[in-house]
Amino acid sequence: MDGVGTKRGMEDDSAVSGKRPAGDVAAMKILVPNFLAGTIIGKGGSCIAETQNETGARVHLSQAREYFPGTTDRVVMLQGSLPSVRAALIIIVTKTLATDRVVPEGVTTPTLAPPPMIKMAVPAGAAGSIIGHGGELIKKLHEETGAKVQISPKSLLAQVSVL
Repeated sequence: MDGVGTKRGMEDDSAVSGKRPAGDVAAMKILVPNFLAGTIIGKGGSCIAETQNETGARVHLSQAREYFPGTTDRVVMLQGSLPSVRAALIIIVTKTLATDRVVPEGVTTPTLAPPPMIKMAVPAGAAGSIIGHGGELIKKLHEETGAKVQISPKSLLAQVSVL
């Protein structure tokens, strides 16, 4: 059989093995406070659908009360090509940061509001790649963007504060 007219040709062993070729799919998990879930989902799922249609990335948000261990944050999983995941991340982060700047009750001036924070779940083995030798990558990221990166040793959670 030559593979013509079939769902998968013989030359496509990734379809047979169930594995995708390296570099074909990017995945990222970001954590968002539960109160921001509605902003990401939209009415009837409209914001997720719009983000998926616009970027080509798959966007999945954990169910209500399904939090990342040790937090009250929901998990947003982004999957697709690297450019599509990056585009979806930008859309979600933009919405999250815009909403997150709401001044908490009792705070009289916006300058006292807590800085926005983006949290990413990263595998334990990736922490060194984020930090760099002697912390050089974190320092460079801070110098170039003003972002502050903290690695939490207990939960292996990378927290990026955008100042």
